[in-house]
Amino acid sequence: MNSPMDFEESEEANDRARSKAPSASRDESRGPAALRSSASELSDEGEVSLGRYRLFDEIGRGSMGSVHFARTRSLGYDRVFALKQVHPHLSGEEDFRFMFLDEIAIASRLSHPNVAGVVDFGEDDGALYFTMPYVLGETLRQIMELQESSAGNTDAIWSPLVARFISDACEGLHAAHELRDDAGNALCVVHRDVGLDNLMVGFDGYLRVIDFGIASAMDRLQRTTTGRFKGRFRYASPEQIECRGLDHRADVWALGVVLWELLAMTPLFPHRGLLEAVHRITKAPLPKLSSYVSVAPELEAIVECALQRQREYRFPTARDMGLALSSYLYSAGVAMGPADVSAWMVAHFPDQYRSKSRALARVRAASIPATIVSVSRSAGDANASSTVDAVLTESPGDTQPAKLGRSERNLNASPESVSLAWRTSVLGSFWIGLGMGTLTAVILWIYMRLHS
Repeated sequence: MNSPMDFEESEEANDRARSKAPSASRDESRGPAALRSSASELSDEGEVSLGRYRLFDEIGRGSMGSVHFARTRSLGYDRVFALKQVHPHLSGEEDFRFMFLDEIAIASRLSHPNVAGVVDFGEDDGALYFTMPYVLGETLRQIMELQESSAGNTDAIWSPLVARFISDACEGLHAAHELRDDAGNALCVVHRDVGLDNLMVGFDGYLRVIDFGIASAMDRLQRTTTGRFKGRFRYASPEQIECRGLDHRADVWALGVVLWELLAMTPLFPHRGLLEAVHRITKAPLPKLSSYVSVAPELEAIVECALQRQREYRFPTARDMGLALSSYLYSAGVAMGPADVSAWMVAHFPDQYRSKSRALARVRAASIPATIVSVSRSAGDANASSTVDAVLTESPGDTQPAKLGRSERNLNASPESVSLAWRTSVLGSFWIGLGMGTLTAVILWIYMRLHS
């Protein structure tokens, strides 16, 4: 077993990465790789571009990259996405570059309503990025903090609601765990970074698992160095802390921690130093959930099963845990579908809903040039040299862009050119049909003369 001192806590690593970030001033000579880091410095007109996308306000930032509103135009139709770009000071570092490419390679294969999949990706002047459907919603951390400041865990609907949240997360993670390559071989995906910040509930009532940035798969380009801990320390499983081999049950443990914290509204493993945290996760008796909050015995049993230190005694799969939570909801006689979650979200967080809806509407209403820049996928897929254009679909399950052709194809066809192309197509079809009809008549005439 590796010494705990060999571990690198993600919170401390994040702080160090942020401290290396460049200033917010823009260096035009560096092109897209020198994007401004402050949302206030991006104009409403989308003056900064990355690939074929025009960028607007920053909506999130982490140790590895920033997330912005992004718009693009295809066939005269504008779409809004969330675009994640690696920090410029990290794009040139091999380790971070490989981590980013791993996130794309894995997430681009996922197609599930409870996973925020990758729609498109590329590289522009050394800046790596990918786009995801923009989720109008809140992370579970934001939801817990807002709920704690209001009704807390005394709200009668809170426990069933949390059960629905985690049940949806189980379904999304199970889809990732069962992911296979084109030959049908299991990819053995483990998210490894499940936590309150990586589970987002949309105002549409659906929870989505986000950020597979340090996921572990058999075919990943970048392998974790033996003995180096990578992940969210508070949600790491005992085998992850001890740097043993991982499987999907490490994510089951993390979901158990998230479930415990949402119900108790306090951290299960407070950040009190590295050595103490290692001891609490791997050795110390785990506190009983019922000592913090009154919950149904069935729900506490689910938490305890997910938090078994010996993974052989946990739920065999994330879906088994999700089914147990659904069974609890059924036995409690609580109907908690997407429509119910959506109504609860809008009713309890009206200010957030209005402000984010206004921000989205402002991005949609902003004017952008009608030009499209082709996206080079040289960093992201097996056909590294090809440049492709894509029509981007809005369905939650359509995470793979549909290839239309090479970069010479103009996806920004004006209504006039589309109309002209339609008329040309119709006219061509008419003459082809007339010719075929004439040929058929001639053949019939010859046949009748020969047999008359």
